Amino acid sequence: MSVSTVTSDTKIEAMSPSRLSILHVYDDTTKCFTRTVTYLNHVYITKMQSDATNPYIQHSVSPSFSEQVAKDFPDVPLEEWDELDELLDEAHDYSSLQEAMNAFFDILILYDYIFV
Repeated sequence: MSVSTVTSDTKIEAMSPSRLSILHVYDDTTKCFTRTVTYLNHVYITKMQSDATNPYIQHSVSPSFSEQVAKDFPDVPLEEWDELDELLDEAHDYSSLQEAMNAFFDILILYDYIFV
């Protein structure tokens, strides 16, 4: 049985900011806020639509980020992804996006998807 080891260069590559992207956009045609999180070959798209009577209330029109990412990383408790989802919802500047990105990598390290 072969055992694969992750070298420090591979870890650095896996945690490279270019490997993780977070994009928030508003689509005027569907009236949805769309968040796309891409990590390596994984893509997670969540869509939120404003309530017709109160534009400050939004409801999901897609599977949640947590549900989607849990399928690709099943060893991570759903609560961890829920917390990251909240960080992503609140991330609207460089430092808060950086915090969310670091949290994502911390989760992957903690549950042995990236070896330190």
